[in-house]
Amino acid sequence: MDLKIKGKWALVTGGANGIGEEISCQLAAEGVNIVVTSRTKQPIEHLTKKLSDLQISVVGIEVDFLNPDWHLEFEEKIKN
Repeated sequence: MDLKIKGKWALVTGGANGIGEEISCQLAAEGVNIVVTSRTKQPIEHLTKKLSDLQISVVGIEVDFLNPDWHLEFEEKIKN
């Protein structure tokens, strides 16, 4: 299916596990570049390897949304 979103960017929170991982994979299959969040690095690394054959960018950000100051952590990481 061509959703005409190739080359766009998507932020998928919790996008390296479960339903979020499947959403990331479906978007990547459409040619969408992915910014994915996870509480730990290992799922992000797994997803990055899984999508490595596709010609897209995958940016992984470790962030815990249960932390009350998550937005400060996220903002700092997204700037880099």
